[in-house]
Amino acid sequence: MRVDETGIPGTYRLVPEKISDERGHFYEAAKYSELTGATGLPFTVRQVNNSVSRRGVLRGVHCNDVPGDASKLVTCVRGAILDVMVDLRVGSPTFGAHEATRLQAGDGVALYMPGSIGHAFLALEEGTCVNYLLSTEYVPGAMVDLDALDPALDLPWALDGPPVRSAKDAAAPTLAEAMASGRLPHYTPPTALDLPRPPDGPPVRPAKDAAAPTLAEAMATGRLPHYTPPTALDLPRPPNGPPMRPAKDAAAPTLAEAMATGRLPHYTPPTALDLPRTLDGPPMHSAKDAAAPTLAEVTASGRLLRYPPSRGAESS
Repeated sequence: MRVDETGIPGTYRLVPEKISDERGHFYEAAKYSELTGATGLPFTVRQVNNSVSRRGVLRGVHCNDVPGDASKLVTCVRGAILDVMVDLRVGSPTFGAHEATRLQAGDGVALYMPGSIGHAFLALEEGTCVNYLLSTEYVPGAMVDLDALDPALDLPWALDGPPVRSAKDAAAPTLAEAMASGRLPHYTPPTALDLPRPPDGPPVRPAKDAAAPTLAEAMATGRLPHYTPPTALDLPRPPNGPPMRPAKDAAAPTLAEAMATGRLPHYTPPTALDLPRTLDGPPMHSAKDAAAPTLAEVTASGRLLRYPPSRGAESS
């Protein structure tokens, strides 16, 4: 994929490279290493949101004033939107500037932005669905709202009629009012951020960690822990005493007693893949998938993983 910084510093447009064949296409929508390498900041998903909108719905402008990183990755998974990012960071060299992008289902394009960047979009089709990957969970009261129709922002909506907005968005303050309130986020130059970045060389480690044995050496010492399968049911108990149970449950046999009776069910490994079919005819396969071996053939090849895994499998 291509990760390009937009005209607003710290915001990025992700454009996938699609692999197409007779079945359709495949692409990577996001990749931690690519995004982190471009932004210099780790992006870990803590919450996933979806919004579904009628045509003509206008959402935003919203940003966060929570401390630390609160970034998001936005993409359109159904329908189409005009997405607008606005730099609301007081002191930023591009304060008040915006970046507009048309996102539509199937193109795979995504937008990455810090939480301090204002975000809004206009739904261009009925039932449009927008997906948000968030690096922090929602914090009540942390959202800052601005009027998306404020002339001072001059956002390029090109409306053909009044948009559909929530009462909260319609009553949001203008840019001037938000600045006067003191709630807009402040811009911090990148050189002042002391956040982890991918190292350009070997990491700095204490002597003890640098001299630690490899996996093979640790296995040879016999000091690695061993897996022990459970021999009894070790279920959590209420901390204040024994639970209330009916006489039948209280008199039930232990796991060992139940095993001795021979009444416990037995596991039967599958001998073939019996997957549900819903098609009226043969499905579309790539040549590679159509020529793939059966379950019996791949079992005979010895390439399937075994349970419990061997030490070699555990270390792979």
